[in-house]
Amino acid sequence: MGDLEFAFYVDGKIDKKVPAKDTGYTLNTEKSKCIDMTTGNQSSNISWDNERWEAHLKNITTTKTKCYLYFDKLYVDSTLNAEDGSIGPIPDLGNELVAITFDEENGHALKADLTSKWYDYSKQKWANAVILRTKEDYEVGEVIPEENIESYFVWIPRYEYQIWNGEYETNQFTTQEQLGELADSTQKTELNQQKSINIQFVTKNDIIKKGSTIGSWLTHPAFISFDSNGFWVGKSVYV
Repeated sequence: MGDLEFAFYVDGKIDKKVPAKDTGYTLNTEKSKCIDMTTGNQSSNISWDNERWEAHLKNITTTKTKCYLYFDKLYVDSTLNAEDGSIGPIPDLGNELVAITFDEENGHALKADLTSKWYDYSKQKWANAVILRTKEDYEVGEVIPEENIESYFVWIPRYEYQIWNGEYETNQFTTQEQLGELADSTQKTELNQQKSINIQFVTKNDIIKKGSTIGSWLTHPAFISFDSNGFWVGKSVYV
């Protein structure tokens, strides 16, 4: 490899350095490129290592190359943010997962644009991703062929939930006769209503809640075990 020079752009403006990891930025691989300074032609493909937070360059053969790296703000669902506005448990794609959306008309998986609204937990539009059988550099919005998808995943953000009142849980009444003995119709209504569980999204840096009484908050144990901001769960295509 010959002489190599980098130019960094953050939010479209020239900058002196790469944005720090976990500050809500991602490399825009559609814009980023390396140019052969002798011929003016593009000389390399660029991929980004999210774990090491560094660029990987492919096929550089020229003696003098300049790489232009463009960093854009990741889309962040405000539902996942903390009350102070700090970034919450957003999807962590690592290096193997490819973010996708679904074509609602025919169900095809499309490569997602990480800088636009590709998930929305306030509307139960979950973040989805796939692992590819053969690594390919698909364009944003391009259909990812089913035959190249090894598995599908959905992101479960770290959360805590409020312990609810279980005074009239159905397991207290073992027969319909016992249920019928409830004289108060209000009790029957409460018993038959679907309960709404209060949850709030948190990060692994938040204090772990260990509530055990009604009205207190409890961090879901699964996230404590993994010490993570969330995890990916394998899924069927249509679930």
